[in-house]
Amino acid sequence: MNNLSNKILANLKFFIKILIVWVGEIIVFYLLADLGIGLTIDSLITAIFVIIILEIINSIFWPSLTKIFLPFLVYTIGIGSLLLNGGIIWVMSLFIPTLNIEGYALIIVPLGIAVVHTILTTLLTLGNEEEYYNFIIKRKK
Repeated sequence: MNNLSNKILANLKFFIKILIVWVGEIIVFYLLADLGIGLTIDSLITAIFVIIILEIINSIFWPSLTKIFLPFLVYTIGIGSLLLNGGIIWVMSLFIPTLNIEGYALIIVPLGIAVVHTILTTLLTLGNEEEYYNFIIKRKK
């Protein structure tokens, strides 16, 4: 029973970390819309919807997309991944009438989201080397 409660606690911690990262991304997305860089949204609800859809698309399709576009991503030194995320947001803007993205925002918005994502995931995993090593060991098996 103790092993089951440890798994539940670990899953709960993981879920909370994901929520914290998503909230940070939603906030930066909403704030970037106020800068007048080419991103317009009508409400916080649109920001929440866009980030949730973007994260779901990234989690489902990103492994396949990176295999397909790996040479492009390597040659562009990671900027290609920002371009892909900008493209995904642009495609979403075709289907979401309350979202518009154009110009420099196609690079700045994914960059802002990536920076916040990186900072938050780094802060949330500081001092948690055991979890990282357990993850690596599980992948090796």
